[in-house]
Parts: sequence; structure tokens; C-alpha cells
Amino acid sequence: MPARHSLDLVLAHSSGSPRKAGSMSRRSSSPRKFALSSSLKRASSNAYSDVEWHDADSHFSGAASDQERALEEVAQMVKEASLGPLGKAAPWIPEPPLVFGTPGMQFVRVPAVTGFAAFWLRDDARTTPFPQPIDLMLKASFLVQKVHASIPGIIIDETATELSIVANPKFLPAFLGIDGYAEQYDKSNATEPSWFPRRDLKMGKAYGKIYMTADGMLIARVWQRPAFSDRVEIIMEEYMRLEAGGDVIVDKQTCLHVESGKRATQYLVGFRRPLPDKQ
Repeated sequence: MPARHSLDLVLAHSSGSPRKAGSMSRRSSSPRKFALSSSLKRASSNAYSDVEWHDADSHFSGAASDQERALEEVAQMVKEASLGPLGKAAPWIPEPPLVFGTPGMQFVRVPAVTGFAAFWLRDDARTTPFPQPIDLMLKASFLVQKVHASIPGIIIDETATELSIVANPKFLPAFLGIDGYAEQYDKSNATEPSWFPRRDLKMGKAYGKIYMTADGMLIARVWQRPAFSDRVEIIMEEYMRLEAGGDVIVDKQTCLHVESGKRATQYLVGFRRPLPDKQ
């Protein structure tokens, strides 16, 4: 597991590390399967529209560069290697398919080094302003919105087998009983790690898997379930790309509220900074 970090810039207080606060259990059994409700079919009619003012959107929809076209050729080369034993989908292929994915995506194993490990300092000029669409769609409380707005950036760390995403809000009331937020992913997807708290800070747990596309996009998918239930309440998917030679991250954050079918999209854009000192 990646070592814990100390980051004075982002810690709300020094009572403990985010990795400790977001302690996670690992399930050794095979990943759980679930059937999405018919309300998914209503998603388009209830969807929140993407906001055109956000220039990061062009990074996902613009014309392909020569490098991108070359990577597409690589994707074709790995296409035949996308199936596991007996023709079953390999664990690096999302199952069920991504809710917000693009048709024709080609997936590869998450490598030992993804290139995303860094502290990503939020660029307020390109990040979706607060209150953000996902919080508004989920009717998050003012307190939760304030916690989210106080996050100065995210820490992505990795080992050869695991990847973590950590957030340390500057504003985090003590009565919440947490001192940070951490997600832990198994790069092989052989297990389904779980963690607490959920991103929306509600009761229950979150479970997640990580994927990589042939053109270098890192995708984190998180299922949020209520306490004492296996029902999937919220699906969140993050589509992360690097630009400016790897010095900038463009993180397209998407959310589906399963029961209502409502969707929302927002962006986190950040500058690469060194990882904090490890403890």
C-alpha cells in the first residue's frame, strides 16, 4: 500500500493521517455483480447538461492530435488481448460497462507506473466553480458543499499493485469523526476494496475499481451504497488525462443517481506538485 503522506498545505488539522481516517477493508471474494434499475433508461431525459463555459471540456472533445492517432493504433494492437480465459472479459475491462464511457474505448492493464502520482493543486481558473453540479444534483447540505470547496487538490499515489486517491479538506468539522478522505484501488481488479467515508459524507460505504485506456486515460469508478445494503445508490466515474507534458491533470468527474437517473458532470483541473513527504 502506498505510504502515508504529510501535507501542511492541505491538512485541516494534524490529528491523524488521511490514510488512517479512511481505513479500508479489502474483499477477497470475486467482485459483486448488480443489476442497474430501469431508471437508468430515463437518464437522458433527466440529465444535467454539460456547461459550455468550461474550457477543459475541449480536452475531451477536440480533434485528435498525431500522438492521439498513434495511440489509437496501439489500441488496435491490444484489442485482441482484451479477453481473459475462456473468452470471459478480462478484469481490466469494465463490467458492467462504464456509464459515462465513450464507445470504442480500448482498455489495457493498469501499469505499475501510471504517471499520475503527484499532488495536484487545484487550478481555480479551470475547475468548475462552487457549488458544483454534483453537489447540487445530490442536494448536498451547505456543510458538505463547504467541505468539498475547501479541498485544495488531490494526492494520487501508487505502488506496483495499488493506487490511492486522497483528499484533505481544510474545513472538516470534528463532529464528523474523520480527518481526511482516502480511496484505495487494486490495480489488478482481482478484489473490490471498500472505504469510508463516502464522497458525499453520508452513512454507508464506497467501493471502487480503476481502469486504464490504451491512450493513457486513468478511470476511477466508485459505487456508493447505503449502510447495511448492497443496493447501488450512486455511481461516480472520473476520467483523468494528463496535458502540458504531464504537468496538468484534467479530471472529468461524473455522477449518476441510480434511482432518479439524473446525471451531472464537473471538472477538476490541477497543477502537478511533488508528493508530500512520506511518513
